[in-house]
Amino acid sequence: MTNAEATEKAVLAMVSGGSAADIEDALVAAGASRADAKAAIIDAKRSITTAANFDIAKEIGQARIRLDDLYKNALRAMDAKTALAIQKEISKLLDLYRRPELPAGEGAEGGTLAEQELEAIRQHLEPLKLAPDGYPLHELARIAADIVRKQASA
Repeated sequence: MTNAEATEKAVLAMVSGGSAADIEDALVAAGASRADAKAAIIDAKRSITTAANFDIAKEIGQARIRLDDLYKNALRAMDAKTALAIQKEISKLLDLYRRPELPAGEGAEGGTLAEQELEAIRQHLEPLKLAPDGYPLHELARIAADIVRKQASA
């Protein structure tokens, strides 16, 4: 067993909840020396720590580039269903579904009659957990209507 293989096995065992002692014993049983097993565990801990230290802006940028590429490919293939699913992922990634916060004194406790009505509708639909938190109200209403239509036709 090479050091790289031992380290990879140690990483997988650690993220699965294995203790250092159990991992060391498993590596020795798989053919590594006791010293190599200990070194693999140290390398695995270092690898896990390095993986945990990431640049969120860079990761979001890479994800956006990947999703944009997939979106272009879906459009070229004229696959509207896939393109729409990718667009939804892009919107979630960019946090476009976040509900804007109302200034104090508006909305449910004040505001126009229309705002109060919309807030009342939101308070009825959000607890149903039809979609992730922060979905736009019109999407919650569409999902609820689809469920009602399916139940009515069943």
